Amino acid sequence: MRSTPYLIPGLLALFVVAVGAWFVLRAGPDEATAPAVAAAPAPAAGAVPRAPGLPKNPFLTTHEPAPTFLPDGGNVAPSFHVEMEDLKRRLAEAPEDTAALLRMARLSQDGHQSEEAVGYYRRYLTLHPEGRQAWLDLAQTLGQLQQWDAAREATEAMLRQFPDDPAALYNLGAVHANAGRLGEAKAIWQRVTAQTQDPAMKTMAETALQRLDSMHP
Repeated sequence: MRSTPYLIPGLLALFVVAVGAWFVLRAGPDEATAPAVAAAPAPAAGAVPRAPGLPKNPFLTTHEPAPTFLPDGGNVAPSFHVEMEDLKRRLAEAPEDTAALLRMARLSQDGHQSEEAVGYYRRYLTLHPEGRQAWLDLAQTLGQLQQWDAAREATEAMLRQFPDDPAALYNLGAVHANAGRLGEAKAIWQRVTAQTQDPAMKTMAETALQRLDSMHP
């Protein structure tokens, strides 16, 4: 029997922020050919904009599942549908077009079509398991859906590709925390603080530990 996730106020906000921090360096249309570090692209027309950076206090925001709606003329620009139809045609002709799969996943995610985004991310990663940012995007989308087992499995799969990746480790701790596995979360965040050379990720892990300790001394 599947248990209800134990949501700790603020910790899921950290989960989303941790992945969102990497959106600033999101790769181009196809991670298979894009440079390792690329400038942030302009948001797609009709896309729901993401926060440009970390909030001053991520604990002030509690999590609500991502809304789901049918994109229509009242909530997205006409170009959203045009691009979706174009991508569908491309994928019908070339199902293994990784650039189209990744763009379709991100467009679906930006359009709050989380379940569809998960499917496209999975298809993309089957063909291109080295897509680091796509793993992070997949884990974030699953977290928004509160599918904690799937988010854990995706993050662990990423860690098999990128051992000791600080963003993946941080997110794994947040997944454990939201699933009520506080000991596992604490151990993973302690590991991040001890080994990461990324000062931003180190600070986030330290903050998460402080919050966890204050709520569960």
